[in-house]
Amino acid sequence: MKRMLTLTKTQLLNLFFQSRSGKKSKIPPIVISCLVMFGLSLYYSWIFADMMETQAHAVPYMVSILGTVIIFMSGISGSQGMLFGFKDYDSLMALPVTERDIVTSKIVVYTFMQYLYSFFLVIPAMLIHGYRISASVFYYFRVILCFLPFPLLPMVLSALIGIAFQKLTAGKRYGKLLQNGLTIAFIALVYYFSFSFGASAGSGQPGMQVGGIAAFLPSAKWYVEGVINADIPKLLLLFGIGIAVYVLFILIYSRTIIRVTAQGMQGYHVANFRLKKVKRAGSLGALMRQEWQRYFNNFTYFLNTSMGMIVLMIMSIYVIFIDNPIKDLITELMIERGDVLAKIWQTFILAISCVGSMTCTTGVSISLEGKSLWILKSIPADVKEIFLAKIMVNVILIMVPSTLSLLGLGIAFHLPLLYYIVGIVMLAATALFISMLGLLINLRFPKLEFDREVVVIKQSLSAFLSIMIPMFLAVGIMILFFITNMEYFYWIMAFFIAADLILVFLLLKYGTERFRRLA
Repeated sequence: MKRMLTLTKTQLLNLFFQSRSGKKSKIPPIVISCLVMFGLSLYYSWIFADMMETQAHAVPYMVSILGTVIIFMSGISGSQGMLFGFKDYDSLMALPVTERDIVTSKIVVYTFMQYLYSFFLVIPAMLIHGYRISASVFYYFRVILCFLPFPLLPMVLSALIGIAFQKLTAGKRYGKLLQNGLTIAFIALVYYFSFSFGASAGSGQPGMQVGGIAAFLPSAKWYVEGVINADIPKLLLLFGIGIAVYVLFILIYSRTIIRVTAQGMQGYHVANFRLKKVKRAGSLGALMRQEWQRYFNNFTYFLNTSMGMIVLMIMSIYVIFIDNPIKDLITELMIERGDVLAKIWQTFILAISCVGSMTCTTGVSISLEGKSLWILKSIPADVKEIFLAKIMVNVILIMVPSTLSLLGLGIAFHLPLLYYIVGIVMLAATALFISMLGLLINLRFPKLEFDREVVVIKQSLSAFLSIMIPMFLAVGIMILFFITNMEYFYWIMAFFIAADLILVFLLLKYGTERFRRLA
């Protein structure tokens, strides 16, 4: 028991406090994330409560549905990283600890993280609802007590799916690619059915639609109805099924973790191995190839940085082929008024660049080198080439979908040549800005000691800052753009070009020195 608690404590300390090698961060990034989530949950719950005064119960339903979906979707990829994809397997097996201690510590940490995120998302809305309806003290008691089994069902289901994907792909050729493909296909299938259920769940009032969707999510339905209506049978059902599936999860995981992890660590072995000649590549090409392999081999890395761009690209291309009254109205308005035409295509360009600001692989690219950073520093390549390889990978990830989106909107609305020229320049400037800023942030706040890559990608200070800073900057620029009657578009483009030049200077001076000092 004592050894298990020590393992759990070590993992939690690594998750919460360690932001760079050998040092502890004063403000844990996960605490910042939870506080931001708590504040946003309070803010939007209050707004939705004002909008649905006649249907007060719709807000708790909405938030519980959102919490269930987030737990389930994030758990599919998160479970594969937290329950299996840990890098300290060899070290743990060499320690004087039992297999039960290792299994229990991994389960405790995974469960704790799922509870943490869902608590700060769901509980604020339930508290606001109780305040607005002047609920009794027993209502708040039910909110906290009955929250205990609330995340168990979606958490266990997502973890079991993650375990199944691990068992199917561990030790297989192209196992990571197959695992990522299965996960993406499953997520797409979930989205498809969710939209189908949402369309058929109810019509008319929003509260009726939310209640209809909740019927397909039993844990959300039982929790909200049990808490609000003091429905004891539903609360007992929530507790009973939640505990039962959690025990089942523990039994399955404890019997598969060692064998599946060992098989995955062993990897795929080629039969009839033979040496053969390979094409020679320069140092920059080799570095970029290494970055691409790391990117596509880690599903969490891929998912966190690409889904926004993929959705934007698909929607932009889809606009070409649809017939919609709003699309026809915008096209007609642009033909009749030249000033409106300029404002609309400028809005398109800024919207695409704002979505691109959410794609930042460089914010964790140094940290992901981990304990093998010394290899990167010892190869016959200049620091500038290392930086350029990491920056170019992120620029390509932004520019390819952004350019396709730019072309799709341009073709759909018959936009002039100036739109394409200015759009490419603007997108390239913002892509370089995001990539270099993320690299500088990661050099300042590296996290080189970790047992799972998901810790760096989702829970490090550098990952948080490299997403939040560009996001708030993009939102601020869009607000300024509309407040000033869209007169400062070219000034915004000039700002990014000037910022790129400043960031280049900082990378060559501060960034190079900082990289050489990293140990």
